[in-house]
Amino acid sequence: MALWDIVILICRIFICAIIFAIGSSVFSFLNVLIYRLPRHISFSGKERSRCTSCGHELASKDLIPVYSWISLKGRCRYCGERISARYTVVELIGGIVALVQVLLYGVRGAWLLPFAISLLLHAAAVTAIFIISDRYKWRRGLTAIIASAAFIIIQICTMLLFRGFIHFGIT
Repeated sequence: MALWDIVILICRIFICAIIFAIGSSVFSFLNVLIYRLPRHISFSGKERSRCTSCGHELASKDLIPVYSWISLKGRCRYCGERISARYTVVELIGGIVALVQVLLYGVRGAWLLPFAISLLLHAAAVTAIFIISDRYKWRRGLTAIIASAAFIIIQICTMLLFRGFIHFGIT
């Protein structure tokens, strides 16, 4: 493998890491919505995130998507109580959805519009599914089946939208 090929590979990995971080960050905010909306708590930014067990305000280092949960071994830094893995699962879903969009469509032309639309649709689906599953106490299996069906439908719609862009010469 030539040096140039290694440089290109490193750049591609770096771009994928950035895309994953963007997706997981967007979906990390969804965790805020999923938790606060049903409880009628403001999510405007005036109130910072807190541990659901001890109520301690979380520092910025505690809010890094996926990484914080792994580095803290799934426990609160302040009280040691377990943090639900669901927060990390939602963030992982966001990162994976963003990566899939990049791998399907690449980074070119009008890629940003289908990427943004797909990410927003997936975000809306995740938020609704988790809020409803909490409200009606769905089992994890049912939630997973509904989420999977929603993701497949959204992905098909996004692919059709993107093909429409290509057909009309927008990309």
